[in-house]
Amino acid sequence: MTSSRTLVIACCALMAACSARAVLQDASGTLRVVAQEALPSDATKAAECVAKLLAQHESATVVVALDAMAWDALRAANPKSKDDRGLRVVAIGDSLPSVDQHSALDSIIVATTGAAVAVDLALLASHGIELPKQVALGTRTVTAANAAAGGAPRLAPGDLGMEMLRRQHTEVLTTTPSTDVIFKIALVQMRAAAGFDERLREEVKAASKRYPQLELVCYDAAGDATRFVALVTQCITENLRAVLLSADDWSMLASIETKVNEHRYEQKIALIALDPMVAVAGATCSVGSDQAILGRAAGEALRALLPTGGDVLVLSTQTPASRTAARLQGFVDALGLRAN
Repeated sequence: MTSSRTLVIACCALMAACSARAVLQDASGTLRVVAQEALPSDATKAAECVAKLLAQHESATVVVALDAMAWDALRAANPKSKDDRGLRVVAIGDSLPSVDQHSALDSIIVATTGAAVAVDLALLASHGIELPKQVALGTRTVTAANAAAGGAPRLAPGDLGMEMLRRQHTEVLTTTPSTDVIFKIALVQMRAAAGFDERLREEVKAASKRYPQLELVCYDAAGDATRFVALVTQCITENLRAVLLSADDWSMLASIETKVNEHRYEQKIALIALDPMVAVAGATCSVGSDQAILGRAAGEALRALLPTGGDVLVLSTQTPASRTAARLQGFVDALGLRAN
């Protein structure tokens, strides 16, 4: 996978091109991104920015939101846009759309939490099986037509790798174990807020319940980095077999004392980071959506909406920058876009 540094540079270059009034377009010149905007993090200002862009680019018939916050800003800025203007929307989101959103959204690319895979990896690690360093997973594209079926899958190499692991270790990844040995694992979240964090926790719980040989405990650091580190340290010193981690800033783990890390390696405790974009220092592996795959899926959904071309707005607010860059690069690659 392209390095995060390269992706950030590419993203910045594309943003700079758009700011200079350059147009990204495909080889035929019929499909054009007339504006690509990184929205402010403040919800009100983001909505105002989107409203201004919609007014400036009346020719645009599709808006692509590269993350859930951009989609929220679009809805806040122009909630009746589909009726008033015939505007169509492709969005990368953190959860499946509700039924009432289907009429307002043409395609949503759902970012996986990686929860089920992380739980399987935790069980494998509990049996001493070596884990891959990174598992970057695919996505699902949901439309009104396929929502009842859960959307159409788009696989990534990580999905295929996990399927191979599962077939190799069916005696471990079984819901009917032959012994009564219980392995204790944990989920430590920086925060357990509504939205993606809540979805992640519930999916980890559901995946764990499938295995009677697993006992899951969940911890919420309530946004406190010091408490997050303390909870991870507690799990390590209590000799849990695997610890699933969810955070937005992994640098905090560097403060864990060397002796604690040594204890963790000695006891073969697996630290599984739920974030595919980072190489977490000391983590056994990282799991989550392949961000470039998300971007490619958005590009493919857009092409299906505009088979003969048209003008497009691309919005983003996602942080960190590496995620936005990877999604944007995947989107650009899928459509063969270039600066004009």
